[in-house]
Amino acid sequence: MIAQLKDILQDSLVITKAIESNLYILHASRDDYPLVNYVTTYIKQQINFAAATQAISSRCNNLTFTADKYFNFSTINNIISNQSLFSETNYIEITYKTKPTQEQQTAIINLIPRLQDNNFLVIITDKLTKKDLDAQWLKNNNDSSIGDNKPNRSNKPIILGITNYDCKIIIHHMFSMAKLSITTKAIDMLLQLNMANVAQLMQEANKIIIHKVSDNGTNNTAHIVDVEHIKELILDNSKYNIYQLSNAYLAGNLANALNIFDNLYQTTEDAILITWIFAEDLRKLLKIKNKIKQKQDISQALYELRIIKDSAHNFMLAEKRINYQKLIILFNQVADLDMAIKGVVTADILQIIRQIIIQFSSNK
Repeated sequence: MIAQLKDILQDSLVITKAIESNLYILHASRDDYPLVNYVTTYIKQQINFAAATQAISSRCNNLTFTADKYFNFSTINNIISNQSLFSETNYIEITYKTKPTQEQQTAIINLIPRLQDNNFLVIITDKLTKKDLDAQWLKNNNDSSIGDNKPNRSNKPIILGITNYDCKIIIHHMFSMAKLSITTKAIDMLLQLNMANVAQLMQEANKIIIHKVSDNGTNNTAHIVDVEHIKELILDNSKYNIYQLSNAYLAGNLANALNIFDNLYQTTEDAILITWIFAEDLRKLLKIKNKIKQKQDISQALYELRIIKDSAHNFMLAEKRINYQKLIILFNQVADLDMAIKGVVTADILQIIRQIIIQFSSNK
């Protein structure tokens, strides 16, 4: 059964689903694995809670495995075969580097009917295509019961696909679990500032939660996080100002870009961050141009490169303004900047950065 993320993250629903099925299959691209990790951690916590309150059993053993194409299920089979005399719950999590091989899919099919009442298997794989989702291991329609004590337990897997479009749901859930609320505009700002970098987004959300929870003892309104809190907590961080710089020069706003740069640059460490964002933006622009050259729609190209919101609009402007010849000039300038920072050549670092910002921003 295909599950909805917003349903899985509802309180106690994981336990209800667990009673219906012993098997979760979560799939996502590698860049979105931090989101998957959050969801699986929540599932694990809920099953552990059910065990602790004896809704399932009295104790839960948490077992995790990393699988490649050589992984076999003998260890998993042994765990299931040697069910504890005390009916302890086993939470078994297998994370694939890619996807299960054909042989491993067969092993999973053979394993599913043997899952007992207190064994829960979570499999994490790379993003599954429509063709992948038609595979037999994901279409186990045998509705026979699993275990003797749960006649209504089905062995149909609960399948959940996760993408970066689920960030809003997960961020909202993270804050609600900490007894905090966050406004939609605040979430949008977090997404924009992190440029769809999911790992960084999750880290910063956690930092904000920790900060706001510590404020709760002295501030009665600390449980609400809005745009002003986001500005206060993170916009003074140079890591985010480089994204503001990026948005300015991509949009072609030279005056704003130079103003941001003048307020941002203090040390060589700042130059390293700026060099990194220059290189990232150039790589993305080159990929966008190549996808368009292959007759791909620019909106689809931006989606595949995980460029969203205002950043998407700014990249569209930059793509029209910056041709291949200018891209080559910019790549060479960034290479010169990198060598100057490393001391390989003697050059004015500030001047090189200014020249790159001007090249990015200008229509010539």
